[in-house]
Amino acid sequence: MSDQQLSRVQPLAQTVASLVGTGAVAGKGPLVERAVAPSVGKASLAARMAGMDAAHADASPSVSCQQSLYVSFFFDGTGNNMDADMPTLEHSNVARLYRAHARDNSATGVFRRYIPGIGTRFAEIGDAGQGPIPMVDTHKGMGAMGQNRLDWAFKELKTLISQAEARAQNPTNKILLIRLAVFGFSRGATLARAFVRDLVDPNKGMTVLQSGQLTWKTGRYPLSIEFMGLWDTVASVGLPMSANNVGAYRSSRRSGGNAIRMTKDVLLRQKPEMLRAVDLAFGLPGADPSPGSADGHGAWADGLKIPDVVRQCVHMVAAHEWRNSFPVDSVQGSALTRGANCREYVYPGAHSDVGGGYRPGESGEGQAVSAGSKNPSADLQLSLIPLRAMYEEAIAAGVPLLKIGGQGWDINNSDDFDTSSTLRDRFNHYMSATVWGGVPLGQAVLTHMRMYFAWRWYRIRFGRQAEQKSIADNQKVFASDKAALQRQQNELKRQRQAALSDALMLQPPSPPTRGGDYAAKQAAYQQATAAYKQRIAADRSKVAELDRQIGELQARIDTAADDSALAEATADYDKELLEDVSGILKELKAHPERRSQLRPHYRNLVETYEEEYVHGRGLRDEKIIAFFDEHVHDSLAGFNTDSTLPSDPRVIYVGGDQKLDYAKADTSATEEGLPA
Repeated sequence: MSDQQLSRVQPLAQTVASLVGTGAVAGKGPLVERAVAPSVGKASLAARMAGMDAAHADASPSVSCQQSLYVSFFFDGTGNNMDADMPTLEHSNVARLYRAHARDNSATGVFRRYIPGIGTRFAEIGDAGQGPIPMVDTHKGMGAMGQNRLDWAFKELKTLISQAEARAQNPTNKILLIRLAVFGFSRGATLARAFVRDLVDPNKGMTVLQSGQLTWKTGRYPLSIEFMGLWDTVASVGLPMSANNVGAYRSSRRSGGNAIRMTKDVLLRQKPEMLRAVDLAFGLPGADPSPGSADGHGAWADGLKIPDVVRQCVHMVAAHEWRNSFPVDSVQGSALTRGANCREYVYPGAHSDVGGGYRPGESGEGQAVSAGSKNPSADLQLSLIPLRAMYEEAIAAGVPLLKIGGQGWDINNSDDFDTSSTLRDRFNHYMSATVWGGVPLGQAVLTHMRMYFAWRWYRIRFGRQAEQKSIADNQKVFASDKAALQRQQNELKRQRQAALSDALMLQPPSPPTRGGDYAAKQAAYQQATAAYKQRIAADRSKVAELDRQIGELQARIDTAADDSALAEATADYDKELLEDVSGILKELKAHPERRSQLRPHYRNLVETYEEEYVHGRGLRDEKIIAFFDEHVHDSLAGFNTDSTLPSDPRVIYVGGDQKLDYAKADTSATEEGLPA
């Protein structure tokens, strides 16, 4: 649609508040916290942090003969790898916070440990980031090598404590206290929760709880889990929840529209169940887009409750994520309660808009620049807001993070944390029009999704020309960078082959024969043998170094941004969303009385569609439109792998394998829970 045509579109006839203020039912459960407004800039935030210095200094380990350890663990998300991601500025919030942590210092007892995300290279545990079976994604798809990461983290903790114990042989160096902070995003948040779970489990033999005091079993040193910082916990370990829909034929569903998606329980082999939008839209609060036995809480992800001994836990949930492969594990319990030590926030955006990990320019948002270059749009990443919010939470809790602008804070840290005034302004405006917090988790998600649907109908109606051009332009940069990595890797592979060939061509010297000056010949033989062994060792060392470099390049290739299919996938999902709502409207036309039976999530879907297409008073707020256009990623179109419908609600787990009524179609439930 041209600008001239746009100018003739009927202006918004209702306020944004009324646009989001209907349809969302509050439900039950603890209230989410009020999100932190990013109202401060670089200089003022530094000044604000200075006000925390005194408290933070008291909480930090002091330099004395007696030892007080503070160890922080950072579990990165699936597909996130700090070393591989930094050249393209797509390193996650976990990596950014790790880089903002005080460096290892045995004098102060401060240490930090970073654990690369599942599905990425982690040489220390022998993980190449991919499974041994081609075409079977046991790593990113099923969470393989998670236990190995936990084992490595515990080994590091034990080593640090053992080293402190060695120093404590001198009575003046005794260990007074061990304090821990644990951070994680996505499956890394699941790992963080599993790490703490196993740490305090008496059956694991690491700690003992007596009279409310946790102690390290060997030595009985007091141990305190000071802080847990979690971004959008997703388990999906073993058979993920989306495996319940493995019988859904996506290509057929695409060509056949709304009427195709079905599911069959992959474990119980139950009769297939229709899971069209119209099948999920009506009934008591509760709609489960992926029912079945698979829940993604297998192996090391079984049991994610936050223990009471944790002093403080902060969990930030993504409001605009609904992929069946990414159900969120709330910190709420199955009885819709939440521990006094836990606080939960809802932040707008998709999964990685909250935990970080998008390269500037992905999904057509911002400008892509060549790897290694400074990106002028890097400070527009929506994930920077929950990053800074978590930073403030952690530093106020005494985690030994560097002070913004203080000693040790460098240009890299500034680049990691700087946010544009445009982003802050749009975020504050959007949140003021939706919900900052103070409502149950279900209502918060419903409110954010209602505004998203209003924007989505606007964007479908008036086109995506600018977005499509940006996607195409940025993809050229992504493709060029990936091709350059592949060329570098091919050259290294050539050098590796040459080194191997050289080693194979080497022949060991022949032993000397008797006669003549045998002693001289023996000496020459020994010298030649030593040279031969030295040459072989050099070739082996060269091959090992080349293997390391090839592996590092492969890690970057594996995580490289690729939007080559995004525009087509977005168009497909736009069409699918229209088909989803059309199926519901067709049912409402035949049975008008069923409108009162619409579940809140689907009522939001239908009503925002009608506001845009029927009443002509859809979303026209320019700041909110720009907020979605330029800051919120379309994770479903970018993923385009499982059987998620664009109209699906997100599944929220509480208390283990139980789904909130927000997502579970269970008419026998006595507790309403959080409706969808």
